[in-house]
Amino acid sequence: LGVKNDCDAREIRDAYLKRCKECHPDLNSNIKSSVFQDLNEAYSVLSDSRQRGNYDHFLRNQISRGSVNTSSSSQNFGEFRHSQWNGQNSNNKNETDSRSPLQPVVFSVFIMILGVISFFIQISRLESISQNQNRRAQIAVRRFNERKIQNSHISREQSIDLMKSRIQPFEKD
Repeated sequence: LGVKNDCDAREIRDAYLKRCKECHPDLNSNIKSSVFQDLNEAYSVLSDSRQRGNYDHFLRNQISRGSVNTSSSSQNFGEFRHSQWNGQNSNNKNETDSRSPLQPVVFSVFIMILGVISFFIQISRLESISQNQNRRAQIAVRRFNERKIQNSHISREQSIDLMKSRIQPFEKD
């Protein structure tokens, strides 16, 4: 784009629009479309503050090593793109790449552990419910047997009359 390192977003935009008019393949048939694509990519990097910071960091590293080509910014940008694709520019990127495969595994193990804990909690609840039902059934059988013993001296007809007298209050409703 031909802008200085300390330029602002407006200067980048103005330089981009000016260069677009010069390099657009529809307006100038002598220029290859790859030049226009490089121009678009340069603008997308310089207009994004995070990517621009990475590019500035890359240039500072190249200057400190003495391997920067001050005469050709497009060659520097090409090297920057290559290093971005290879992940050589950002230590943070390498750290996150090395952690990212572990995150789904850890999350999956965590979810499985929660599932196992939930399973055992539900099983213990079902056991306590089953035990309560067994106790109630035992109490009902015991009461039935006690009444059977209490009413063993009553004849069958008397037992039926007694049952009818107990049912009659409910039939009135």
